[in-house]
Amino acid sequence: MPIVPRLRGALAVYLATTRPGLKPPPGKPCLFIHCGHRNRTSVEPLNPKALWHFVKDVIRPIIGRKVGPHTFRHSYATHVYEGSADLNLVKSLLGHSSITTTSIYTHVTPRKERERLAEYLK
Repeated sequence: MPIVPRLRGALAVYLATTRPGLKPPPGKPCLFIHCGHRNRTSVEPLNPKALWHFVKDVIRPIIGRKVGPHTFRHSYATHVYEGSADLNLVKSLLGHSSITTTSIYTHVTPRKERERLAEYLK
């Protein structure tokens, strides 16, 4: 998933200063990591089930409604689409193979955006 340079810099500083012992395996960069036991320095990508449990146990009570990891994927895609109105960009970022799959994001955007998309799909 692409991230803006400013965020990449902030993450690099965080990992270097707050989590200096955590180094992802070579060739496997990952943002969400699982450290295992406290004294271990090996790092593995976070298991999807662990992320799901984190969202369920930590994020849901904060937000106050039922959400899952996929909710954040949809929110991300919606914000990208609303900011750019470029459905092909959203398709690429989400890894969809068909523009039809991505077109769901046009249903949650303002009317003018939908009109622009309808014109684009003609």
